[in-house]
Amino acid sequence: EEIYDQIIWIDSDGQSLQSSFEQLAISLKISLKYEDREKPIITLAEEVFEKLADCTCLFIFDNVDEGYDKVSNVLPKKEGYFVIIT
Repeated sequence: EEIYDQIIWIDSDGQSLQSSFEQLAISLKISLKYEDREKPIITLAEEVFEKLADCTCLFIFDNVDEGYDKVSNVLPKKEGYFVIIT
């Protein structure tokens, strides 16, 4: 039996964090823009987590070499998600 419905790897090295969330948003059919402007990464992350709310997900934030502060604003805020930071 599978523990997680989705295992999602997010490269957090440099600009890769933004790119990882953009690619995830695209795969979930979430628009990257709002009123002709790029959505900030925090908004994209919130929309990704909202879209996956009915799934048991493991998010792996890889390459967080600069410390927890680098990803703290894009971590899931609600219960039901599992996170590994490397």
